[in-house]
Amino acid sequence: MDKYIKKQEIIWYPWLSNPYRQIISGYLNNKKNYSMLINTKIGLGTDILIKKISQRLFCMNPNNLKSCFSCHACQLILKSNHPDFYKIQCGKYINKIDINNLRNIISHLYYSSYQNRKIIWIKNIEFLTIESMTLLLKVLEEPKKNIIFLLSTHNKNKILKTIQSRCICISIDSPKKETLILWLKKYTSQLSNNELEIISNLHINNPKLAFNLIHIENWIKRKKFFYLLRNSLINKNLLLWLSEFNQNNISIKLYWLITILIDVLKNKMKIENFIINTDQLDLINQLNLLHSNDMLFEIIKEWNIYYFRLKSKININKKIQLVSQLINWQEKIFN
Repeated sequence: MDKYIKKQEIIWYPWLSNPYRQIISGYLNNKKNYSMLINTKIGLGTDILIKKISQRLFCMNPNNLKSCFSCHACQLILKSNHPDFYKIQCGKYINKIDINNLRNIISHLYYSSYQNRKIIWIKNIEFLTIESMTLLLKVLEEPKKNIIFLLSTHNKNKILKTIQSRCICISIDSPKKETLILWLKKYTSQLSNNELEIISNLHINNPKLAFNLIHIENWIKRKKFFYLLRNSLINKNLLLWLSEFNQNNISIKLYWLITILIDVLKNKMKIENFIINTDQLDLINQLNLLHSNDMLFEIIKEWNIYYFRLKSKININKKIQLVSQLINWQEKIFN
């Protein structure tokens, strides 16, 4: 993940510029450090924003709101090695932040600092247990000099109101479609305006995924994914399509599948102007003929349940569940 973030330091997301200026100006104009709670949707670049903020606050040779990128402190932040920057997050396969990690880092607040300032970033604070939130609240109620807590979340409603009341809260919205398309155009010359519009409509709330999809190899994978679905439907054997899914890409491909099924529903409801996958109209018409309205609603519901179970990190056998989903779908449309 840090490798990806480092790459994004060069790219920068334009919708983060105003929040960045607002946050840095607040810290520079306020003699007293305070805790910040940043609420965003997934994929808007929160990690990049946090790292940029921390880099500027540690920078030894800043230029107004900007970091120099060359001093020792900037280099340490870019390499994720700064001794006064602490990051707490949940484990890879569990949606919970271990209270022992929080206790360990809080204990380091009493040690001397490298630059007379410490920054603690709690990523996805909504995954703190109630016990952990209570511990954090005690620290926030008695703020220590030169200690900054940067708290990020994708679900502000899951955070204790008492914690929110002790933070400066800022929310970052998804960019407008026009902004997203203009930004994507800077990084590709291989896709048409229509293709960029499809990508922006697919991932308007997750620009990171939009950025991944503009890479021509990923765009071709999407085309192949739908092409093989068409062939599997023609052969009345959806298991022929199974090879398109693997452990690394199953979530994004399920998302593509659900969007095309929703497009079929739009087609049935005669609201074609809202179809997202406009390059897949033949497949949409093919699926339309194979599904009644009730069947389509049921299929969309089943795929959504499977998709969110995967996203929630519930321990399930992905392949067995996927085979079951495909067989079930096949029986409904061909029996």
